[in-house]
Amino acid sequence: MRESVKAVSIFVLCISAVAAAFVWSDDRPTQSTWMWRIGLSLLAVGAIAVFLKVHFWFKADLAPDFLGKQCKAFFEQNGLCFSLYMVCEDGICVINAMFQNRYDRPRAARIALRPVAGVFGSAVGPFRNDFATIVFDISCGPGAFGIAGIPLPVTSRHQGKKLTLQVGASVDCPEGKGKPLRFREGSLLRYDADFHSSYMTTLQILYFFCGGLLFSFPASTTLRLPSGVAESIPKGQGQRTRTLWKLGDEVV
Repeated sequence: MRESVKAVSIFVLCISAVAAAFVWSDDRPTQSTWMWRIGLSLLAVGAIAVFLKVHFWFKADLAPDFLGKQCKAFFEQNGLCFSLYMVCEDGICVINAMFQNRYDRPRAARIALRPVAGVFGSAVGPFRNDFATIVFDISCGPGAFGIAGIPLPVTSRHQGKKLTLQVGASVDCPEGKGKPLRFREGSLLRYDADFHSSYMTTLQILYFFCGGLLFSFPASTTLRLPSGVAESIPKGQGQRTRTLWKLGDEVV
C-alpha cells in the first residue's frame, strides 16, 4: 500500500509540475490564470509532502526483518516477500528463493519463473528451449524466514551468461490475512503463478475503450548462471526448503 501511495504521489507531482510550468509561462496572466498557478503549485507541494511522509514514516517492526537485511529489494505478493539468486552447490546450479512472511498468519505460495529472451520482454527465444518454467511451492509460517532451492541443469553454452526471468506468484492465506509484523513492503507482483493478471486485463480493456493501447508484462529479474556446473541433474533431486527462523524463536 505504501509503495502504491508513493507511486501515485510521484505521478501527481509530475502532472502538476508540467501544468504549473505551462501556466506560469503566461506573460499576461488573468485572474483564472493566477488561480491555476496557485492551485497547481499547492498540488505539487502537497504531492511532495505526501511522498516524504510516506517514505520516511516507518513503524517499528514486531518481528526481525531478516530478508530486508539480506536484500536491498525484493518481490511481494499477498504478504509473502522473496528474493531470487543463484549459487553453485556441489557442482550443481541451484536457484534459491529467500522468503519471509510479513504477517502473523501462514502463507501458502507458488512462485513461477520463466525465461525471457524476446523483443519487448516477451517470453520467447533460445532460453525458452533450454529452461522450463521453474516453480517453487512454499509453505511459510507466521513471520517465518527461510530459503527454498531448486537444482537447475545448465548447458555449457549458457554457463556464465545472464538469464532474465519473468516472475509470477500466487499466495493464499488459509487462516486469513492476519496482522502485519514487518512494515517494509516489497515490489508488488501483478501477475499470478500462471502469468495471468485480472488487474492488468481490466486496465487494458479500459485503455482500449478510451482509444488507447496498454502493453504490460510480468515483473522480471536478471541472474547470472554459474560456470562449471552440471548439465544434468541426478534423479530424485528436487526442491529443498529450509525454515531458518519462525515466530517465537530466539533472535541470535
